Amino acid sequence: MLEKLLPNLSAEDLDVIRPMLVEKKAPRGAILLEMGKDDRDIYLVSEGTCEIYQKFFIAGKLFALRVASVNAPLMLGETNMLLGEKRSAAVVVSADTTYYVLPYEKVQEIKEQHPAIAIKFLEHIAAMVSRRFTNQQTNMRDKLLHSVDSPNMGVKYLRRFIGDVHVCSPALAKKLFNMEQPYYEDA
Repeated sequence: MLEKLLPNLSAEDLDVIRPMLVEKKAPRGAILLEMGKDDRDIYLVSEGTCEIYQKFFIAGKLFALRVASVNAPLMLGETNMLLGEKRSAAVVVSADTTYYVLPYEKVQEIKEQHPAIAIKFLEHIAAMVSRRFTNQQTNMRDKLLHSVDSPNMGVKYLRRFIGDVHVCSPALAKKLFNMEQPYYEDA
């Protein structure tokens, strides 16, 4: 189980972490994490499915929106653990779930007493956060650009929703990405 959740840790590393974990079960509908809470524990979900919810103001009205559905194995709460910020989402169990809590105090203990394991653990978190960010960015961009009729409209959409986007020159495109004949029209 832990091997799937923390694949870059050795069996010996996992033997150090295993006694620090608190195993729990949650039925469908249970709230696993509450948005706005400031605890820093990490949740390692070994079985089950969870839904991620956030609240948004849209046109002056407050909405609670499900923004993702995720399946085990997965880690939750890693950003709060690292940054000490309030939880940015609520997590609701959508299929009976088995999970393990790694209390923040135990993370600190790992950092102090087992720095090599802590480094591997943090590398795993960094890789996971990077994958989530890249997947989300790609997903948003693909959905945004799916409906455009022209390259110029695509660039205008990106500029509107992402920010200061500009088409780079053909010479720079070739240098950066080895593109022989990139589309170029200043949108």
